[in-house]
Amino acid sequence: VPPAAGGDYIGFVHPDGVFDLTGDAAWVNAANYAGATRIFDGELGRLWGVRFIETTNAPVWAGQGATGADVYGTIIVGRGAYGIPELTGESSPDIIVKQLGSAGTADPLNQRATAGWKVAHATRRLAEEAIVRIEHGVTA
Repeated sequence: VPPAAGGDYIGFVHPDGVFDLTGDAAWVNAANYAGATRIFDGELGRLWGVRFIETTNAPVWAGQGATGADVYGTIIVGRGAYGIPELTGESSPDIIVKQLGSAGTADPLNQRATAGWKVAHATRRLAEEAIVRIEHGVTA
């Protein structure tokens, strides 16, 4: 499977697992290669040909390891692992604004206005062989 970005794979790691990665002698901080490469939001650095992005969305299985330890899942992806299809007419956000007083008798003193947005989004896994989940423990 070819690398995903700039010759590296992309890894999604839970914040609890970051300490163990950054303690490795081969770890390179993102700031050291930032001038030559676009840095992703949350990107911490590179190790073993993987650029690691910190996210609380990385899976954690509480108490499922030996002696009740938590098990963490780090996801590594390569090129073509997933795709984001264009959803006809649904890809741009729909911004909704309700002005003061628009609630009628539900807001008799015209104190409440609201603003929000909604958007349709889909992602599809395209190549299972380009996605690897590493299950591991972390240093406490």
